[in-house]
Amino acid sequence: MVYLFRRKFPKPDDLVMAKITAINKNGIDVSLPEYNNITGFITFTEVSRKKKRDIDKIVFIGNEMVMLVIKSDEDKGYIDLSKRDVKDSEVKEYDNKMKLHKNLYNLFKYILLKLKGIEDINKITEEEFYPFLNKTLFEIQEESELDNKSIMDKLLNKESNTELLNLIEYEDLYWKLEDIKEILDHYIDTKINTKKDSKKTNFMMLTYGSNGLHDIKYTLDFKNFNFYSNISELFDIEITYTSATNYVMSIEQKEYGLGQIDDCLKLLVNEISSRAKEKNVMLG
Repeated sequence: MVYLFRRKFPKPDDLVMAKITAINKNGIDVSLPEYNNITGFITFTEVSRKKKRDIDKIVFIGNEMVMLVIKSDEDKGYIDLSKRDVKDSEVKEYDNKMKLHKNLYNLFKYILLKLKGIEDINKITEEEFYPFLNKTLFEIQEESELDNKSIMDKLLNKESNTELLNLIEYEDLYWKLEDIKEILDHYIDTKINTKKDSKKTNFMMLTYGSNGLHDIKYTLDFKNFNFYSNISELFDIEITYTSATNYVMSIEQKEYGLGQIDDCLKLLVNEISSRAKEKNVMLG
């Protein structure tokens, strides 16, 4: 279960991220990852102003696109969407807004981890995180009426964060304001006011196969690793070619990131090693 918002169902005129799950004769089925992957539907006429025969050049299964909600009925459980009139400027604005919101989301996940004394982010389930968000972040967003950038700026200032923390519903919360402020202030001192963690590792890759370059690209294609979506929120990853057969992978912890950078590096190295073996690429 993943809900990025207090509402569990989008409203008409909301912009949402939609992932293509199926293409059939009537239209396109999608899921909404920000709303616990509830399903939606978009007709071919709402995808593009181009003719139907060109649809397969625009969308494909697994593709994620920003779409506009045109109809939404929570009782009946359907969501109709449109893509054709969503402007590039609206997509950019949406991306910027969601980046700020996800930063706040991750910050409060960090706070809950520390409140519970847990180091492994995977030990916090979304089922227990959502009620915590309801009493904390979502309450601050609604009661303060500030935009997400202003909320983050105030939270990451030890002189001003108490003002927002006072908006939290502590009545049904196990912890007190002082508990959350202590964690937040420590986070400011150790995460914000210090350099973010980073790692680099070198690879030597060589292959004599007929599809050599293609095989190396496949081996290093970290954005298509099955776990990439889980780590992309936490780390910036880059693999660069430096000289003949030599590559460098750089990992940097994102602001408000929660994961352990050594765990991320291990995941990537293991997958690269497995793919290299699969394609008979020599790895050193």
